[in-house]
Amino acid sequence: MFSLLVRQTDNQNPSSVKPSNHPQSNQKHISQPQSPPKKTFNVNDIVIIPEEKETIEGENYNENNNDYNYHSDTDEIIELEPEGMPMIAKPTASYQPTLSHKSVDQICKSLHGSIGLFKGKNKRIQAFKNMVLTTTKSDRIAIRIHYRQKYKVSINRIITKNFGGAFRQLLLYSMMNNDELMVNEIEYALKHKNINQLSSVLCTLDNETLKSVQNAFNKSPYHKNKNLRQWTNGLTSNLFYKRSINKLLIRILDGKRENDGFVDMKKINKDCKILYKHLVNATKQSDINKELLIKLFTARSFEHLYYVSLKYEQLYGKSLYDQLKSVFNDSSSTGYAILLILRYCINKYDVYASFLAKSLYTNDGYESLMRFIMFHYDYDLTNIIDKYGKSALDSWVKLELRNKGKVDTANIISKFAGLA
Repeated sequence: MFSLLVRQTDNQNPSSVKPSNHPQSNQKHISQPQSPPKKTFNVNDIVIIPEEKETIEGENYNENNNDYNYHSDTDEIIELEPEGMPMIAKPTASYQPTLSHKSVDQICKSLHGSIGLFKGKNKRIQAFKNMVLTTTKSDRIAIRIHYRQKYKVSINRIITKNFGGAFRQLLLYSMMNNDELMVNEIEYALKHKNINQLSSVLCTLDNETLKSVQNAFNKSPYHKNKNLRQWTNGLTSNLFYKRSINKLLIRILDGKRENDGFVDMKKINKDCKILYKHLVNATKQSDINKELLIKLFTARSFEHLYYVSLKYEQLYGKSLYDQLKSVFNDSSSTGYAILLILRYCINKYDVYASFLAKSLYTNDGYESLMRFIMFHYDYDLTNIIDKYGKSALDSWVKLELRNKGKVDTANIISKFAGLA
């Protein structure tokens, strides 16, 4: 059904892959580390305004009804952030490379010089390992482009031909940018018909990042001329009707989520009251209005939903997450997606830590773990590992990689995860 992105990038036109913030001249030295383009939700950046915006369709509000009255905007803000409430930590990279003083051209010559019939295996391994550990993501994209231009062959083909096992796959993932890593994750979910894994990617991206990932997916020639929306529609639809998870994911792909970074206090109060009205007497999944929940959780910004979760518990003495979890069936894909969105809004590092834990025990040759490490290491992997447990991850690397003879793979992962 799908080929790996390895094959996709092998045949990609070098001119279509542009390194971000990297000198175009191959005679210049490797650039300093750059912040990745991926944007994520951070509550510290929220601007709160008392202005009312659109409401969820199908709900009528009576402004004169005492049920919707609220105190002054200032009081609302104070009550919404009780003293001592932990805020989301600043994203912290787990690894900053000791940059090479070589130019892109010199690095490519070094890599090419390690390949050949009479060249030793250890020399090849050391050359490519040094390249990965002394360059940034944008540097490696520049190396990928220049290597193909200079030697008329994709560096991914060189890696595939000369290395094997987990080390080969780790090298291939290290040559991808963030969009390509996400596309690879989506391809894996579609190939294995895993709706929850697909939701784990789509439900945690903002509109801008999601659009970029969709463009990368849709440009691939290996998806049978179908775009991501069509693949998602096919996976989540029945023959006779559209499932709720289909409506939810399609709304996300269509960019329905507000991304203005503002919080409307009046809208938060109204949403809390709507949710309470629909959940107060609900005891099972059939008691809830899925259409309403889908519209709300795909339309509201992550910032808005974060404050809704706080205000809901403040107003009603109950956790919104716990109430939703109690009514959704464990097997519900829609329930998984809605609860995932809410968890992500409350604390994204808890969500990412659960993804990390799952990747450690996914039987896919460590590919899920390697994708995860390569995607997050230069932005927020320290925060995620702090949640998961640094010693636990270190023990896993020793037990599952180092003790099984995958020493070079273990060394790179340990470095990128900040374990060594």
